[in-house]
Amino acid sequence: MERELLITGIGGQGVQLAAKMLAHAGMIEGRHVMQFSMFMGSMRAGDRYQLPATARQPLIRSGRPQNLHVLVGARDLGPLAPTEQVIDNVSLRPEDLAARAAAPPAAAPAPPQ
Repeated sequence: MERELLITGIGGQGVQLAAKMLAHAGMIEGRHVMQFSMFMGSMRAGDRYQLPATARQPLIRSGRPQNLHVLVGARDLGPLAPTEQVIDNVSLRPEDLAARAAAPPAAAPAPPQ
């Protein structure tokens, strides 16, 4: 019988310890176990993140892009989007961000008649 267990939390240390303990207990019982971690960072108001120079094709997904202000060098390009919406697979390469900021905003869909 196969069973899956997903443990989530904020901060991660307690979650990591719980996952390791459960995997170890399963191994002691002779069970086949697999344990892995996935980190999805979150930012708080005022936090800054600088992309590593070695990033090849950095992408972002956000449900609140209006709160993410982008700087390329010293140039402030403003928020990734004007309103709360899900953006996905948005390139964070400097040239793509500059082009995105220069593009006119997409027109809002027409209301149904």
